Amino acid sequence: MPMAHPATRRRYTRLVRVLLSDQQETDLRARAAASDLSLSATLRQLLISAAPSAAGGASAPALACLVAAEHVRLLLEAMVPGGPAASERLREKAARAAERRLADLTAEVAPGGQA
Repeated sequence: MPMAHPATRRRYTRLVRVLLSDQQETDLRARAAASDLSLSATLRQLLISAAPSAAGGASAPALACLVAAEHVRLLLEAMVPGGPAASERLREKAARAAERRLADLTAEVAPGGQA
């Protein structure tokens, strides 16, 4: 079987069918038009921006926030009497609070959200 000339090979070789709601299609078409891109190119950009990075699945901003939060926690543990014990006791409470806050923020920015 002859090899295709490198210039004639297709860059994208996988076809994926996706079902969208009417609103999702409208939003996608608007984004594509605003960017002067095809629907496929717009979807590829959205996939790239939503994909986990090589940093263990965490995005760079999320990783930076985690490092900053851990830095503050360690500083407080070092300065506050009984800091390490209090930090351990409050860890689960903080995780639940963060999950609630994330859910609230997600609901606010979702289409039709409270914002």
